[in-house]
Amino acid sequence: HLFSIDLDAPTRVVDVGQDAELARISMDRSAVLLEKSERITLLRGDSRTYDYSSIPPCDFIWIDGGHDLDTVASDKANAMRLLNASAVATVAWHDYGNPLYEEPTAYIDRLSESRTVYRVAETMICFSTPLEVIA
Repeated sequence: HLFSIDLDAPTRVVDVGQDAELARISMDRSAVLLEKSERITLLRGDSRTYDYSSIPPCDFIWIDGGHDLDTVASDKANAMRLLNASAVATVAWHDYGNPLYEEPTAYIDRLSESRTVYRVAETMICFSTPLEVIA
């Protein structure tokens, strides 16, 4: 089952310049698709303050939300608490190396000083697992 947390309304679209309207349309369409799926639960709220107590342990968490340092750090902390401790669970981040959003990259670089972070070549994706099981 997939859980997606999104803001209550697609009003916090920042740093997209003239593409703000396109971003809002994309978010609206994605929400409609998510709400129609039986295998996807769309959660509404701010990921920094959301009550995650009803979410079961997760095997995979994809972080692609707020691009400011506070949100990236909060999303990572929440993700680590939600990871399934009895499985090889993974956290993945989007926008690593994105020149429009430097804070996620800086945060993940600091994180890589204390844990292994893998970058997918020629993408803006990197991932880590709490267990060092990848050889």
